[in-house]
Amino acid sequence: MLVRTCLAHISILLLVVAATGVSEPDFVEVQSWQPPRTGWLYVIDATHEGSGARVFLFDAERGEIAGVIRTGYSPDVALSARGDRLYVASALFGCRQPNCDRLTVIDTRLGRVLSTTPIPNRVTYGTYPDASRMAVSADGRTVYVLTWQGPPSGDAPVALAAFDALRARFLDGAIDLGPCGGGGFVPATDDSHLGFLCPASNEAVFYRLTAPDRATFEFSVRLPWGKRLFAQHVYTDVSARAFMLSADRRGLYVAGGDGAVSEVNLALGSVRETLVPGDRNEVVAPFASPGALEPARFYVAVGPYDGRGTAREIRVFDTNTWARLGTIRTSAPFRTGVATKDGSVIYALTANRAGVLAIDAVAQRELRAMPLGRAPSLALIAP
Repeated sequence: MLVRTCLAHISILLLVVAATGVSEPDFVEVQSWQPPRTGWLYVIDATHEGSGARVFLFDAERGEIAGVIRTGYSPDVALSARGDRLYVASALFGCRQPNCDRLTVIDTRLGRVLSTTPIPNRVTYGTYPDASRMAVSADGRTVYVLTWQGPPSGDAPVALAAFDALRARFLDGAIDLGPCGGGGFVPATDDSHLGFLCPASNEAVFYRLTAPDRATFEFSVRLPWGKRLFAQHVYTDVSARAFMLSADRRGLYVAGGDGAVSEVNLALGSVRETLVPGDRNEVVAPFASPGALEPARFYVAVGPYDGRGTAREIRVFDTNTWARLGTIRTSAPFRTGVATKDGSVIYALTANRAGVLAIDAVAQRELRAMPLGRAPSLALIAP
């Protein structure tokens, strides 16, 4: 009798779990995998259709999928400097609990889930991601995730939660960013600093790390607002879109939302406009890695300001003279881009066009368009 009662309770529990959609804590699943090679892409497919969102491991040279990771809603990714760990944040589909976000650690060599940890109040994006809101420290020991410090809203404070990668848990402290908004990371001068873009004020803020989960504010730089033309009025409300450190790590190149390029002196906290002007009829798409130090190149992805937020071409500038070296026009509009470390190849993600564009940055021409998933939106490159 007791056995029958226990079995009945277990059956009811399984039915409840199935009904709520929460079948198991490890809802991120590696469905297929090959050990990644240098230059392969980790691509977020942010669609909610069909089998849901995924992260693809993509061999762009052959145009082949080398791995598939099924994720939850609004996935984001970060990669360790050595490329041995992939961190995937996403929210469970159909979850009816207050906190449904999880951070999953994946061994990229084996394609195996190592741990899954709840994330308190992660800041997510809308339909498509424009920049990662996660970053891994240079030593690989800490993963920073942008989280809300209050009810999610435009003026609610945010903070960087610190995940201890060795002990697989979030630390007690957090780096308070204030009412910064859902921005992205900005390159800092060295590994002891963190930089972040606050889109609400269009400021680059810099903190010195005193511990993995604590930091002191050092300084901020107010960046020039990008201009846009709408209904015969000019608005200065488009924040910066792409950042790259100079070769001496003392300066920061910034592409504004309207295409204007500025140089930030990180030692003085000053901003100098370059010879690259903006255009109020255009908008810049985010670039995860917008150039290469050798040769000195800076890429700006530009499209018409038509409310779609997509770029149609990539402008190539010499960071020494700021002369435009060329313009690369693409076969399809794209939402984000990423360049290889040497700047030889650019990958553009078309999102609703379901493809990845491979671009030869040296020859300044598109090489090929490759279909991938339903909405490839953001990519990282394996080291």
